[in-house]
Amino acid sequence: MSDKESFNIEEVCEIVGLPSHIIFYWETEFLQLRPERNKSRQRVYSRKDVDVITRIRFLLFEGKHSIQDTQIALAKEFESTKNFSLNQVEKNFAEFGVGVLFWLDTNEKPKRE
Repeated sequence: MSDKESFNIEEVCEIVGLPSHIIFYWETEFLQLRPERNKSRQRVYSRKDVDVITRIRFLLFEGKHSIQDTQIALAKEFESTKNFSLNQVEKNFAEFGVGVLFWLDTNEKPKRE
């Protein structure tokens, strides 16, 4: 997997297969999703943030949970695990049929000199 630790909104949207407005809305609904911001006030998503988005997507779309049920499920998961493991994220992506590892390996942006 790529060594990349942070992602911009466009990269996150491509990884999880969702438009940005849905992710922005989820930030208002789920306490576990709070990306940091850079000096220009743009959101910077960590791997953990992408993991949380993936889990929310799974619970809402695949599990057919409501927003409220998903909030409760995430709160319980965070309480019991205190964070998500990369193995769980890979499992979720495999269930979605998304090759996140392939995406990360093939979409590295060149470093500016």
